[in-house]
Amino acid sequence: MGNILNSVILESILLDEGETLYKQNEASAYDLADDNGYAYHKVAAWVKGKDGTKYIKTASIASRAQLGKVNVSVTGKGAAGLYEIDSEFYTVGENVPDPESIRNNSYCYSEVNNVLVSNAIYRSGFANLDFRLSTGLPLKQYFNNDGELNEATIQKVKNSLKPLAKTAVSENPPIMREHLIYAESLSAFVDWMVDENGEMVNKVSNGVLVVDVGGGTTDISFINSANEIYMPGSDTVKTGVLDVFKKLKQYLSSAYEIDEEHIRVDMLDKALRTNKFTVRGESKDCEGLCNKAKQHVAKRLNNFIDELVTTTLDHIIFVGGGAEALREQLL
Repeated sequence: MGNILNSVILESILLDEGETLYKQNEASAYDLADDNGYAYHKVAAWVKGKDGTKYIKTASIASRAQLGKVNVSVTGKGAAGLYEIDSEFYTVGENVPDPESIRNNSYCYSEVNNVLVSNAIYRSGFANLDFRLSTGLPLKQYFNNDGELNEATIQKVKNSLKPLAKTAVSENPPIMREHLIYAESLSAFVDWMVDENGEMVNKVSNGVLVVDVGGGTTDISFINSANEIYMPGSDTVKTGVLDVFKKLKQYLSSAYEIDEEHIRVDMLDKALRTNKFTVRGESKDCEGLCNKAKQHVAKRLNNFIDELVTTTLDHIIFVGGGAEALREQLL
């Protein structure tokens, strides 16, 4: 039992040989940032290299969870990727056949989110460390309609991660010292505006638009010359890469005469990344179908962006896994 848990910790997806996780001093906590996306959780932490150099390392983890014990380890010694919370078991993995939905407003403080964040913590090697966690919220959940912080939702998210889920082989869940929550799209603006030393490298004159394309939603933030969010020009639209998945599933089903229920999410994800789809053991080129599905969703996003943009912008920043998937179709 101890050996299995320790293997999760020692085999941190953030570390290469000779690297260690870094914190400023003995009294401080380690820092872990987790961007919980539609298909992957993207994690980041400070690391110290062999030569003592300190830098930020990033990695990604499949973020699909299904209620119940789904995948059995090939060793026969238990279920793979199994987590427990409130006497319920969830299986986390890239190829769970029927992942729980994340397309609802309550997902950010749900059991599923807790399980996936916990998985990111374990896989990053933080389970037995004193750590501080940073996560994000879509713009419309982070702020109220009047532009004030949505304290009620922010507190719900924090409460939902107390306690964190534990692995099936651990006796206790991880314990974090502090949980910080930020508006997801604004992090990209800060990254564009300042360098790693905090020095200003870009200035806003007419405005900057940040478009954060996620799985279920797309955050659009208009930043004015005072470095403030212009709320009438900002919004969250319920369109994202999961809509590309939905459309692509329809196209693949029709083109290759396959029931939609037999096309799993991980198969769609692979098809979008490789432009290949396996049909009855034969690899098919599905680039045309993928582009058609992407164009369908990108058109909706482009129309929505056009409605919000009423001035000449300095820059449009596209971020998020969805923006990468739709990079050839967006504007």
